[in-house]
Amino acid sequence: MPIPGVSSNLNIASDKSHLYDRLSFTFGHSIVMPRPKVDERFRKRIAKAFYLGNCAALAFLQNIQQLIEAEAGPTSDLPRLSIFEEGPPTQESSCIPLPSCTENELSDLVATFFVATCGVMDLFEQDQIMSFLSNWVNDRARIDNRSRAVLCLVIACAAQMRSSTAAERNMAQSFYQHGRQIGLLELTNDPTIETIQVFALISLYMLGCCWRNGASLNLGIAISAAKSLGYHQEHAGSVLNERERQRRAQVWNTLHYHDLFFSAMMGRSCSTSSTAANADEEDRLISRGNEDILSQTLSMSESLRAFLTIESTINKVYSKQTISLGVLQGLATELRERSLALPKSFCTPASSSRNASLQDRQWNLRNAHVTCSYYFAMMLLTRPFLITYLRAKFSLRPSEATTWIPKGVSSEISDGAAACVDSATYTIQLLHELLEANVLYKNMPLIVAWAFVSALVLNAAHLGWLDPKKPFLKVLDQVDELFHHFFECSAQARRYHLILKKLSKAAEDHRKQAEERASQLRTAYIPQLFSLGSHATNKGPRSAQQHYGGASSRLPVEIDPSAQRGHHEINSSQSFMDLGGHDNSSALASNTQLPNEALDLISDLTPGKDLERYLNKNYSPGTKLYDEFSSLIRQGIQNNEGWAAVDELDGPKYRRSKLVSPNADFRYFSITTVYMDSEVEYSGQYHQHPYGEINCVIPLTPGAELKGMSGWQGAGWTSPGPGTHHYPQVRGGAVVALFFLPAGRISYMATPDMPQPVSI
Repeated sequence: MPIPGVSSNLNIASDKSHLYDRLSFTFGHSIVMPRPKVDERFRKRIAKAFYLGNCAALAFLQNIQQLIEAEAGPTSDLPRLSIFEEGPPTQESSCIPLPSCTENELSDLVATFFVATCGVMDLFEQDQIMSFLSNWVNDRARIDNRSRAVLCLVIACAAQMRSSTAAERNMAQSFYQHGRQIGLLELTNDPTIETIQVFALISLYMLGCCWRNGASLNLGIAISAAKSLGYHQEHAGSVLNERERQRRAQVWNTLHYHDLFFSAMMGRSCSTSSTAANADEEDRLISRGNEDILSQTLSMSESLRAFLTIESTINKVYSKQTISLGVLQGLATELRERSLALPKSFCTPASSSRNASLQDRQWNLRNAHVTCSYYFAMMLLTRPFLITYLRAKFSLRPSEATTWIPKGVSSEISDGAAACVDSATYTIQLLHELLEANVLYKNMPLIVAWAFVSALVLNAAHLGWLDPKKPFLKVLDQVDELFHHFFECSAQARRYHLILKKLSKAAEDHRKQAEERASQLRTAYIPQLFSLGSHATNKGPRSAQQHYGGASSRLPVEIDPSAQRGHHEINSSQSFMDLGGHDNSSALASNTQLPNEALDLISDLTPGKDLERYLNKNYSPGTKLYDEFSSLIRQGIQNNEGWAAVDELDGPKYRRSKLVSPNADFRYFSITTVYMDSEVEYSGQYHQHPYGEINCVIPLTPGAELKGMSGWQGAGWTSPGPGTHHYPQVRGGAVVALFFLPAGRISYMATPDMPQPVSI
């Protein structure tokens, strides 16, 4: 659903003037460019691994972190986070058997590739790839190895992006390894057009695997091959016919776009902007209105038009110590003129039905890629205003910290910051609409990156009270849903979501501290003397701001237990969280003997099959320990007391509440309740147990079962061993699992294709 007060983004491209009208700067003024100081621990760990530029997303994250730390002191989590942490390498074999697939299956994947990359890649025509496929399927001798490598990598990228099943993800890896092997062995001695295509596709695939350094390296190989063939110089192809010159321009535009993407996201030096031809780069783009409305070439040209402003922004803004507002005015005007001249087809949505045709899906994805390229360019251009604005806000006295526009901040600065936030808001809203329309595939690295950058901007704006009228929590809720969609198949999305979760917690802690300081100043003359508790300042209902994004939805990583929705501070006398004052929750909280009796049994034992058998034999239903747990949990759920499994993960059928965080009183175990309800088999969030897990399974519906590592379990216990990972599954009705985690450790970074530990 569209956000109240914000236009629907599937139509937003038709009127972008609202983004740029804010930016009517006065010439002659300037701002100091924000330069984050890289944390020394971080620098020592990764300085030899990659170059980090000032426009990188990590530089922006560090700016936000340092603003928080300047006010609230060092944070324990954020300095350890690296956006550029690489995904683990895979085991590769020299002889990789390709899966058996029908021609129709492979044709569908080729079509998927062109749907998913329309607007961000234009290396070849779809008819050409379909011709390769026909030759390969009908007579493999009719296709040479260069064409075979291109075909395999197109299929690999498509299968990776779609990732509809585990088998399809395995297929992606097989075709990738096959195509990459040919490329490395046969296409590097004498560069050809296939060399460029193959290594550009390898780069795209590596991005989807979270291998960003490798992706950057292989894109560099593709660019070097293109330069060696003169693709960067328009006059180098003057002796060729018009079609061949256009083909060379298509390939170069794709390389230039992805090179600028790496420059903007990671601060890498741009390899395509050091050529004399770039002065006339826009002249090489296809003339608007001369191509079919779904042409890959026209779409790629429109996306690159937006990114040419990114190139100017990097060179004229992020490479300077100070920047004139006049320069920013010129860049904003340039971006405005380019966006307002978009062909009408790019501003018109196709069908948004969840069962829309493949062509409609391609149309909407194409328009989204182009539109997000413009929004991303505007965010990068105006991000210095947001940081400058936040620094001004953080320099205020505590009593002024929650005001909207700080004194001394010019309208140019506040308008620039607002334009940055608007771009981020529109990006998330558009991507969320695509999600609701079932347009997004499971692994789309550029879209994941845009969502991450937008979420950083929105968290920063929420931290700085930039505009109390804007629905930041609602938009951040949509961010959470987007990352949950990509979570299973994208290591990049899992990494970014962990960063956002920790940033959100640090930002929310700062907001609460600022609000408390302002409140203390306001009540300095007459403090609250007496209350029955319902309005006491240290009590109150759970706030939607106590968790990432304000959402009541999915939280993929539980590293810091206090970061989740509904979690309250631990009562030092009881070690249990304040669960609302209900009789049964109080009984559970005050009766430390009950959980301690269980912990006495398990604290020195290793979770696994042996412990599971022991608990089911000695503490099954009918024993005091199990029955008391069961009674308290049942009453808490059935009476809707508001403490047992109340935080919705997937609506009312899948809920969770943490009762206690790891502490000495409870042998450093965490205790959590999870409620699942489904007659048919239903799966929750895929997760891993680093130190194992112990579950007390309490069916609320007779015959309902929970699936553990050893199979289906009714009333009783399950105990997955250390390192195991699975989907929590329920069938036959409602079940509550009261689970104990050693050190509170649980990870949502695992995927179903990972091997189980040998001990299982």
